[in-house]
Amino acid sequence: MRVINYFDSDRQSHWLNEIKRGDWGAAGFLYELLSKGTFFDAAGENSKVLLLTDGDELISFCTYAEKDDIQPTELTPWMGFVYTFPEHRGHHYVGLLMEEVERLAIKEGVSEVYISTNHIGLYEKYGCEFKAEMHDMNGELSRVYVKKVPTNELLIELQDTEWPFEYTDHDRRIARAIVFDEEGYFYFVRAERDDDFGRATLIETSGGGVEAGEDMDSAIKRELKEELGAEVRVVAIITI
Repeated sequence: MRVINYFDSDRQSHWLNEIKRGDWGAAGFLYELLSKGTFFDAAGENSKVLLLTDGDELISFCTYAEKDDIQPTELTPWMGFVYTFPEHRGHHYVGLLMEEVERLAIKEGVSEVYISTNHIGLYEKYGCEFKAEMHDMNGELSRVYVKKVPTNELLIELQDTEWPFEYTDHDRRIARAIVFDEEGYFYFVRAERDDDFGRATLIETSGGGVEAGEDMDSAIKRELKEELGAEVRVVAIITI
């Protein structure tokens, strides 16, 4: 699975038809905005439509937008139009979208992202806090949540100059950690390798693949429990 921006895709017609399948009124409204070319007028010129995809299938989607249905307001940006198709619910896929929203917010130097909803008990699962009840554009009350974006997160990009990129045959999300204890000792794993890149003994950071429906925090805690037998607390995040 991977998250893509609708506007960066060369298959917009396909993804637009996937959005149209949504059995929710707001999904139909998003489809209308995109098909009529009025999305940026409603959401702001720098807004994005984020799609969680699995091959040709759309699993879940949301917007990362300057504006949402709470207007007028100085609050921005917003995570809106959050929807998961019924057959994929129960796997916490919204958490994968929220990770991408956080990454974008960090890149923009944003410390808070807002969500307008009538759900109670859903966004709390993803670390969101209830802020207030506010009136939407129809004059109806909506619950506004805030997602605090970590300020101790470092956004970096890495490039392998020894083995130049040629192609990708699949995507795999990885969570790894630099582990240390209260006495200042660091913990790594010893790995024996014999593959296309040669034979070697390596000292590596602990970690591994993120399972479907699992967020990065849960994944790294599980991996460290499996590999090091350690219960850990995440104190800082490096996002790639």
